Amino acid sequence: MILFNKPDIVKVEFDESIPCIVWRPTGFIPSEDFTNSFQAGVNFVRDNRKKQPITKWLNDARKLKGVNPADIMWLDKNANDPAYKPGLERIACILPEDPFARLSIRTYIFMTRKRREIPLQIKTFETIEEARKWLSAP
Repeated sequence: MILFNKPDIVKVEFDESIPCIVWRPTGFIPSEDFTNSFQAGVNFVRDNRKKQPITKWLNDARKLKGVNPADIMWLDKNANDPAYKPGLERIACILPEDPFARLSIRTYIFMTRKRREIPLQIKTFETIEEARKWLSAP
């Protein structure tokens, strides 16, 4: 099920097979699309917490090209917190090919792990198969 789609920029889907939210950029993402795409996933997690709790999220960032540092700060507070409250437990990140985007993802992971009040499990992967396997495990 597609939750957000900005062609040639970013797509957010709900993957029922795991189940999880999948965030998939295709290059550089303007700040508005970055925040709107994550907000669509967070809203879906929040709105479905009673009928089907969604506890997993996959950031397939392989094609990501750089991220505005302010967007990483926004993500840490404005996506992690509201997604954790209704049940998000695990976040898998497939590392980007682009070295600057890779640094952005590592910064986000560092910030997330540092926060003790939201004990999200967050892990990086080189392939989508590894990430899906980890998310599918009990």
